[in-house]
Amino acid sequence: MSFPLRTLVDRLVPPALLAADADTQRRARLCVILNLASMVFGPAFGIAVWLGGIPVIPTFCVASSVLPLIWIGVLRRTQSLALIGHGMTAVAAMMMPAIAWATGGLRAPAVVMFPVVPLFAQFLAGRRAALGWALAMGGAAVGLYGLDCAGIRGPLTLSTDELAILQIATVVVALGVFLAISHLFDGVKADAFASLAAANADLAVARDAAEAANVAKGHFLANMSHEIRTPMTGVIGMTDILLESPLGEDQRHWAEIVRSSADTLLRIVNDILDVAKIEAGRIDIEVAPFDLPAEIQAVARLLYASAQTKGLALRAEIPSLLPQLLGDAIRLRQVLTNLVGNALKFTAEGEVCVTVEVLAARETDLALRVSVRDTGIGISTEVVGRVFQAFEQGDGSSTRRYGGTGLGLAISKRLIELMGGEIGVDSVPGRGSNFWFTLTLPRAPRPVKTPTRGLEPAARRTRILVAEDNPTNAQAVRHAIERLGLQVDVVPDGRAAVAAGEGGGYDLVLMDCQMPIMDGLEATRAIRGHEGGRGRTPIVALTAHASEGDRQRALEAGMDDHLVKPLHPDALRACLARLLGEAALSAVASADTPS
Repeated sequence: MSFPLRTLVDRLVPPALLAADADTQRRARLCVILNLASMVFGPAFGIAVWLGGIPVIPTFCVASSVLPLIWIGVLRRTQSLALIGHGMTAVAAMMMPAIAWATGGLRAPAVVMFPVVPLFAQFLAGRRAALGWALAMGGAAVGLYGLDCAGIRGPLTLSTDELAILQIATVVVALGVFLAISHLFDGVKADAFASLAAANADLAVARDAAEAANVAKGHFLANMSHEIRTPMTGVIGMTDILLESPLGEDQRHWAEIVRSSADTLLRIVNDILDVAKIEAGRIDIEVAPFDLPAEIQAVARLLYASAQTKGLALRAEIPSLLPQLLGDAIRLRQVLTNLVGNALKFTAEGEVCVTVEVLAARETDLALRVSVRDTGIGISTEVVGRVFQAFEQGDGSSTRRYGGTGLGLAISKRLIELMGGEIGVDSVPGRGSNFWFTLTLPRAPRPVKTPTRGLEPAARRTRILVAEDNPTNAQAVRHAIERLGLQVDVVPDGRAAVAAGEGGGYDLVLMDCQMPIMDGLEATRAIRGHEGGRGRTPIVALTAHASEGDRQRALEAGMDDHLVKPLHPDALRACLARLLGEAALSAVASADTPS
């Protein structure tokens, strides 16, 4: 559309319609363009007919010029496209049959314009209106046919030549108006494509910026995880060492408070980092064989002391002979810990019971429902719908009385959904709550027994190499390994680890991933390259980077497992037993007994 004409059309369209959505703008401009075209069509048709020697119908010419101005004025006042559409269509539906009857009935050129009426309705008032007016114009044609059959003629009796002239004039003028409207819409289409291209360019810039921000957020999360977990490893590890030393009663009590506070802080940090990872879409679900009863028992052991302190019974009802399943045991344990921990927190007396129900047992998978039922304070109906939202608890007073960030249930919901399951709660205020989730998990393939690398304790003590650049963390890790009765050497960087590994004699390497001079991934690749035919030494990532992506990168570099700081003694022992065999750990009776 040329600039002056586009400016004219936009000035005639009400500003509120120009500020509306694209479809409304298009229909408003079309309404104005059709009215302008009608203003041109009437006089042009009259002139063409007059030049052909046929008497002009003054009323038609005047109406064709004045009515469009009236419609544009009504549009600007009412801003109602539907009203204008029905009005214009109704006038056209009355004028077309009248003109056709006056100029020859069904033989009149105006009959050719009958389809224009439903088209008006389609563009301006919608599909239903178009169907209605199409039926109306069909009825008008039938009416003209009836008048012709009855011999009722219009006031103008035209000869065959005059009808031909009228038909030619109608077609020529209509074609000219059609071409003009087509030209106008070509301009509108070009403007629309230009606007669309500009919008796409803006979207591409916004998408690139969002992707860059997402990458930056991912790097920030990884760095924050590392920077927070590294000192926490030192705090928790050195507190454990302190608790194992001779302490007075008050000193032991204070040290236990430090240890408990460190655990609480670590849980809060983990929750905040998990929420940020979920929002960034950076949480991955691992698929590996695991034993569901063992995971439930591990959660029960972890929280048993809390239950005893409050005088609560903590029970588990698990079907016998559950097979091993494929899934993310770590994330499942996290969900169970959140649910059982919440149940203990909000229960003053009675019990907390974890129940596993097999909903369907198929050849390839199991459908399970896991429930955590308590006899606590319960949740009111109006609050139930909000408990799985981030930072939500039953109410503000609950937050003050019971503590917590309100993140655990939101994280649990997202994790269960990532595993393809569903989570919910049934609760009665004052009678307790039943939090449940359902999962369908594949059966794990039957394990193939392979010989272990474990050495008999009588032969020699198992030697572990630890590569850790933080002296405090190195001391904590050394102590944790020595408690298992194993021999430990510590080096401060990846290059020293490669040199120590070339000398041989180590049964396993614990490798920090982020170290100066040479990082753990590069050091692992170098060790793997130098091993040749000497046999493969297990290498375990010991890192504060806790995401599944970090674990995958460690495995791709040649590592055999991945332990996350702060290092938990049970996790360390399980990893060493898995890679070295129980015989290598038999130098001590229990992982909890200092060597």
